[in-house]
Amino acid sequence: MALFPQPGTDPRQRFAQMLAFYGSLGDAASGYPRGFGPRKASIAVALATLAEIDEASRDAIGFAGLLHAIGAIAHHEEPRDVPVYGARLCERIAALPPATAELVRTQSESWDGTGFPDQLRWHAIPFAAQLLLLSHSVLMLSEEDALDRVNAESGRSLSPAAVALYARWLRLGEKAAPLEPPWHALDPGACDVISFLTEITDEMT
Repeated sequence: MALFPQPGTDPRQRFAQMLAFYGSLGDAASGYPRGFGPRKASIAVALATLAEIDEASRDAIGFAGLLHAIGAIAHHEEPRDVPVYGARLCERIAALPPATAELVRTQSESWDGTGFPDQLRWHAIPFAAQLLLLSHSVLMLSEEDALDRVNAESGRSLSPAAVALYARWLRLGEKAAPLEPPWHALDPGACDVISFLTEITDEMT
């Protein structure tokens, strides 16, 4: 993948491709199968669309799903620390939608307060992060028993509202379309490849 933009190419597109590439490295470092982040992001965005969440928030959800494990590139020894390092890195990437870093940090928080890294509970967890955790859970299950297993976690690890939304999504027969990184949501003036690579290097040292 070319990291530097070609003449006439919107720099946001190349930058988004680079972010997706590093997101896939995070997935690999965390032991997730290839394509896990994009699939997680696509389900969460589809649920957010059904919930009529605004476009800017959906864009942040998309990037947070793609980058959910980016903190594992440098810090994979303790999985509970991955959201912290990932959020810290996303905070330094000025091109990302502002909510991205918070969602990277909070999408492993459980409804009952047993999640990580901050043991948030209930409505202290952003609803977008609840959708990301549900999407993550669904991908870890077989399609046949996903709904039953998700229902069993309603009010425990998963938000009842997010589970109800997922059940509605299934009843409607909806499918999650493959997600293209929402490059249009990036700040074009901040799509600095060299700065990004410097931040990644600093995080790894």
